[in-house]
Amino acid sequence: MPIKVCHVTSVHGPYDTRIFHKMCQTLSQNGFEVYLVVANAKSEIKDGVHIVGVPVSYSNRVQRMWNASKAVFDKAVEIDAEIYHFHDPELLRYAVKVQKMGKHTIFDSHEDVPNDILDKAWLGPRCVRQMVSWLYSSYEKSQARKLSGVISVVPEITEKFHHPQGLTIHNYPKIDSFDVEPKSFMSPLDKQFRLVYNGGLTPVRGIRQMIKAMSYLGSEYSLCLMGPWETDEFYQECQNTPGWDKVVYMGMVDFKECVSVLKSSHLGLVTLLPVTNFLTSIPVKSFEFIASGLPMIMSDFPFWRNLFSKYAHFVDPENPEEIANAIKKIKEGYDSEKLRIEPEGRELLRKYTWENEVRRLVEFYQNILR
Repeated sequence: MPIKVCHVTSVHGPYDTRIFHKMCQTLSQNGFEVYLVVANAKSEIKDGVHIVGVPVSYSNRVQRMWNASKAVFDKAVEIDAEIYHFHDPELLRYAVKVQKMGKHTIFDSHEDVPNDILDKAWLGPRCVRQMVSWLYSSYEKSQARKLSGVISVVPEITEKFHHPQGLTIHNYPKIDSFDVEPKSFMSPLDKQFRLVYNGGLTPVRGIRQMIKAMSYLGSEYSLCLMGPWETDEFYQECQNTPGWDKVVYMGMVDFKECVSVLKSSHLGLVTLLPVTNFLTSIPVKSFEFIASGLPMIMSDFPFWRNLFSKYAHFVDPENPEEIANAIKKIKEGYDSEKLRIEPEGRELLRKYTWENEVRRLVEFYQNILR
């Protein structure tokens, strides 16, 4: 009988790249019976994964945290899996409840939440955020120690938990997923020089500055954005930002279509703002751009410059005019840019690939069961 595994999220969508496309799909391919419990999703079996949608209603952030987390917990318990893999901070207390039921439970920390809290201005003055950050950090560690294991995306976060069963599973790309055709209506051979960004559309990811950079460029440039807006208010603000007339917003797209758009573009943007969580992160979109054969413009963080110096141009992400000048420079020497990055990129991706990570994830599950 295959081992039954249940991934649980109250925040992410049913086709989240890390949860569905990487973890759930590849676990299913490795002989596990995989369930994914998601708030407000359609129930279906897709690529061998049992997606279990749970209807939830809420009108604000606090209601979402309480209503959605309770609803997905109740549904997950019904599945009666052997391993439960939780993906959101608000699910930690429910993970502990499942552990007490005699199940194996894992908490997957996608980001350094205590540091992230320090950058959330809506929580109030910095002194308040520091207190909230400290309280959450203490809570997170104490709850995680009661679980079977902890996973995170970078070693620095994994080590903070001090858990004897801790593992770093990087968000490296699935190379075989990039074997798709470019979108026919966005051929790299047309007259538009297409910039692209895929991911969360939030202020700290430098979206406003990307759009403002377009105002310094001519009509032959366009910017394609893919992903969810943090709020309707921020979406409206960006629509009123100079440069929006050169933006093509494609909304939420599935992974294959996203790859198709990347492969039909010319240049990827990774100009995240210098908040604490980003300074030593490894952005998965940078590997996706390399796998798609795209040059990149990245924020000039020392950690990123050290890792991606052969594949990117570096800018001050808070300076739209500097971003625009880097775009012009790359366009002027585009053929040499492509010749420079493609062989180097293939070498990098042999090392930083999801296929290496999934073997370690399967071994981790097996060790926890033992």
